[in-house]
Amino acid sequence: IDELSCGSSLSMVHFPYDENTPLDRPESVFDPVLCDVELSHTVLGLALLLEDVHILLGHGAASTAHTDGDMEIFERACRAVARRVKSYL
Repeated sequence: IDELSCGSSLSMVHFPYDENTPLDRPESVFDPVLCDVELSHTVLGLALLLEDVHILLGHGAASTAHTDGDMEIFERACRAVARRVKSYL
């Protein structure tokens, strides 16, 4: 999580099966043929809870209320989740 794309404060994590798949439409990111929707919408949220991070459906937004420290916690949690689920993929 280096930067939020396009300067947006909203973000979601997606898991396309092919890294070259353009995720430029909602239909793409919610298509189970193109992306692992279950991993993105169920597993990620539950695994982040194991890292003491709660996200809302849609994953979330960064705001001026979030500190750099908050974002670092989220980044570390996402990396820990990636390590946790990697062996199952």
